[in-house]
Amino acid sequence: MQKIILSGILLALLLPVHAEEENPFIEKVFVSPDTYAKDPEVSGKMLGDNCDACHGTQGRVFDEGIPALAGIPKDTFIKLMMDFKAEKKPTIIMNHVARAFTDGEISRMATYFAAQPATPWLAKKGEEK
Repeated sequence: MQKIILSGILLALLLPVHAEEENPFIEKVFVSPDTYAKDPEVSGKMLGDNCDACHGTQGRVFDEGIPALAGIPKDTFIKLMMDFKAEKKPTIIMNHVARAFTDGEISRMATYFAAQPATPWLAKKGEEK
């Protein structure tokens, strides 16, 4: 039993040392922020992914209280986000969300969402196909 406990302690002490070694897999998966800055489309998508939880994947959600972002004109998106940032529009969440992004990040998200095709939703409530 003591051998198991001592082995566990030794393993626990050695793990942090091993964790600091370079991992080639991580280098291939994670890209430097400079790479995203060079490609606004990738950067806009990456930033826009933060909106998925409420506004749906690629900004395509249908909800009476949460608007879809897909297909929204770039200038409209930027104005809305800047108004949220400046607290010109009263909201529960979006004022806090907008303040988390720089003006450049908002512009890149606007470019991304404007390029997404808007999903035509059924006009009448309850209409099914």
